Amino acid sequence: MKKVLFYARALPMRAAAVAWRLFRLHLGLSMAIGWSKLVSLYTATEAAKLTAVGRYFPEYWLNRFAQPVPRPWAVAAAAFTILLLLTTGQAPAQNPPEPLTWLQLQRLAQPWHGTLTYLDYRSQQPVTLPTKLVGRASAAGQLTLDFIYQEPSGRQVTGADQVELSADGRTLTWDAVVLRINQNAVSPNQDWLLVLEGEGQDDGKACLVRKTVLLCAGQLSVNKEVRYARVPTFVTRNTYFFSK
Repeated sequence: MKKVLFYARALPMRAAAVAWRLFRLHLGLSMAIGWSKLVSLYTATEAAKLTAVGRYFPEYWLNRFAQPVPRPWAVAAAAFTILLLLTTGQAPAQNPPEPLTWLQLQRLAQPWHGTLTYLDYRSQQPVTLPTKLVGRASAAGQLTLDFIYQEPSGRQVTGADQVELSADGRTLTWDAVVLRINQNAVSPNQDWLLVLEGEGQDDGKACLVRKTVLLCAGQLSVNKEVRYARVPTFVTRNTYFFSK
C-alpha cells in the first residue's frame, strides 16, 4: 500500500498525472482519518474501562472495592501501581511478599494530618472527619498510633491503635487482629505498598479483614475492608488519608 500511495509511477498525460496525485492524496488522507478514529475509539474504550471497571488500578489486584474509596487514595494508589509497573515490569501481587521490617514500619512513626472517611453502620453512608495522627514507637517492634478526630459538632475524640510486628516479619498484629503480609512492595523512589489480611470481627460478625497501607509522595493512606462469610466482595469500612 505504501508503494501504491507514494512510489507509483506518474502517468504520461499531465491531467491524468494530476488526477492520480489527487487520488493518492485523497486515499492517504482517508486512511489517516480512519486510523485516527480507530485510535480515538480504542482510547475512549480503554478510558471507559479505567473509569468504570478500574482493571488497571490496584483496586483490580485487591478484588476491587464494594464501596467507593476517597479519590485521593485511589489516585495515589494508581500512581504507585503505574510507577511499579514501569520500573519493574510486573505487578506487586505477582511476587511472593517480602517480610515486613521494623525499619519499614517505623515510617509511620511521625505526625500526620488529614481525614478519616468511614461507612456509618446505621445509614450505610460515608462520613468524613478531620483527623490527626501521631505515630510513635512504644516498644521494640511495637507502634502506637494516636488519633484525634474532630466530629461535625466540633467536639474532639481521641483513639489509639496498637501495632506489633512478629519476629519473622510475616504477620502484623493490629489492635489484637493478626494480619498476614500479603503484599509488601517498595518502588525505587521508596514509595511503599503494604497489604494485610486476617480473620477478625466487624459489626459483631466474623469476617476477613484487609488493610492496605500506601505511603506515596509524602502522603499516607490506610484503607480497611471487610468480607463476610459467603459474600464474594469486600466492603470498604474506613479510609484514612494523611499528609505531613
